[in-house]
Amino acid sequence: MKNAPQESVIKELNPIIRGWCNYHHWVVCTKAFQTCENTTFQQLVRWKNARHKGKTKTGASQKYFKRLDGHTVFGTYIKDEEGNRKLIYVNKHAIPHVDYVKVKGMASPYDGNLMYWAKRLKQHPLVNNEKAKLLKTQRWQCPRCGLYFKDGDLLEVDHSIPTALGGEDNLKNKFVYHRHCHDEKTAEDMVLIARHKAAGINHK
Repeated sequence: MKNAPQESVIKELNPIIRGWCNYHHWVVCTKAFQTCENTTFQQLVRWKNARHKGKTKTGASQKYFKRLDGHTVFGTYIKDEEGNRKLIYVNKHAIPHVDYVKVKGMASPYDGNLMYWAKRLKQHPLVNNEKAKLLKTQRWQCPRCGLYFKDGDLLEVDHSIPTALGGEDNLKNKFVYHRHCHDEKTAEDMVLIARHKAAGINHK
């Protein structure tokens, strides 16, 4: 991409760097990532020099390299969809090393232990995407009783504000409850809905 604009080079490199780092961050990778970071930086410097052989190094560097949070990045300014000035730059090889956690003993995704696998996999085959997302957002805690969910608990999803009372049907208006907490909430909601109907309040 010797003759490509800087913006195109950045957009080409970023998915490769991000994907490669995500794939390899489970192994001891800190030194390898540092080497890759240094190599990529030197390649970008050579790319810059090749484009401006007759220009001073300082002038070319100011054109292609910017300062961001105290670091030098290979970047350029573009305008976003709203017309605002935005800096785009080549990603750093900065994804930290993460130790792979082995599966417990004889655990299986189909052993019924939904809490363990929902936390580990973020999406258990028996827990739908919606419930898994809500559990993560709630940090595994019931919004009604305040207790943390435990293995074996029966979990149910419900609207925080019932749709019959004007609540929206989206994730922002939903929570995962213990089944007994959900039963209590439903009873209270039904009483409130009946009062609104008796008063002629229509939320549709």
